[in-house]
Amino acid sequence: MPNIISMDTIRHYGIRMQTTRITANTTLDATHHNVFCDTDGGAFTVTLPAGEDGREYRIINTGGSANNVTITPDGTELILGANSSITITDGIAIRLVYETTEGWW
Repeated sequence: MPNIISMDTIRHYGIRMQTTRITANTTLDATHHNVFCDTDGGAFTVTLPAGEDGREYRIINTGGSANNVTITPDGTELILGANSSITITDGIAIRLVYETTEGWW
C-alpha cells in the first residue's frame, strides 16, 4: 500500500506545493497541485480545469480497494493526445502539465 502524506504541503524543487486529499468527484482549480485520491469508499472522477500553460497536477490513487480514479479533460482539451478520459488504479500516480500550443495535458 502506498504511503499517504498527511501534511498540508510538500516540497517541490524547494517550493512548498499544496496537497489535497479527496474522496469524491472533484473539479480541480488553481488551489490544487498534489491530489491524493482516497478511493477506498468508491471510484470517482477528477475533472481538469481549462488549461493554462505550465499548470501542473500530480494525481495519486491512494486507495487499496480496487476502485479507480477517472481523469477527465475540460471541453476539447486533450489528455496525452486524445479527447478522452484516462483511468488510474490503486497505487498509481500521474503527473500532468498543460501545454498551450497543442492544447493538451
